[in-house]
Amino acid sequence: MSLPSHRLMFLLLLLVTLLAGCSEQKLETPVTLQGDIFGTFYQVTIADPITAERRDALEQGILDELEAVDASMSTYRDDAELVAFNKAPVGEWQTLSAPLIHVLDIARSVGEASDGAFDVTVGGLVNLWSFGPEARPEEVPEDSLIEQRLAEVGMDTLELDVETNRARRLKDVFVDLSGVAKGYATDQVAAYLADQGVENYLVNLGARSRWMAIAMPRAHPGASASKCLVMAARKPNMYCLWKTSRWPPRATTAIISRSTDTAIHIPSIPAPAARSSIVSPR
Repeated sequence: MSLPSHRLMFLLLLLVTLLAGCSEQKLETPVTLQGDIFGTFYQVTIADPITAERRDALEQGILDELEAVDASMSTYRDDAELVAFNKAPVGEWQTLSAPLIHVLDIARSVGEASDGAFDVTVGGLVNLWSFGPEARPEEVPEDSLIEQRLAEVGMDTLELDVETNRARRLKDVFVDLSGVAKGYATDQVAAYLADQGVENYLVNLGARSRWMAIAMPRAHPGASASKCLVMAARKPNMYCLWKTSRWPPRATTAIISRSTDTAIHIPSIPAPAARSSIVSPR
């Protein structure tokens, strides 16, 4: 016996309502999104109440941001923009994407501020020690080869024209942005989450060393430090870094030490370097 049409309609509406209610149900917090990127991992923790549908949308947006950085700045992908730049004829101007020019400009600013201690043209040296895409045998390189590549490097071998988004290599150096690209990607993911209205989050990209490159929402230093230290207490060798605009005139980076539970405030480098989380192990 078939159901009356009005009862069937009622049951269909009830089913739709139940399904809609399930899709709007908030997930237990915090929600963790993680996967592989840059030859390592990414992990994004969101403390805001979100639904499964919003989680999936946010994760796709995060992956899009990370993939864009990887496609532009990887030294391991044959199709990466940076790889093409490293293969371009020496001395010839190359038109690059705005994000790649921006990160190269950050690298130049940090290089100048550190008197050359930070140098993205050392890719050839990095490759000698089996860390780069050359995939050399794990052996100590000859002193003569080290000296040869040392003589080739230097930020003065890289020339930028930021206004026209162009760059060129003045020597056959290998530009390696591994020391800054992850920090830039961290900032990009943080900016995306903020644009999406997410207020409480933690971004972790490949934190396998002593320092973690993370992005937390701008807040009072004490509040951010407390939240960060609680999370740090759960993992060994985890340190916390955040940026805040509460210390004029420029943003400030702060590192929290687990050993002392104190904050070390480091005045940031003038823009554009101040816009990227650049962390180096000591």
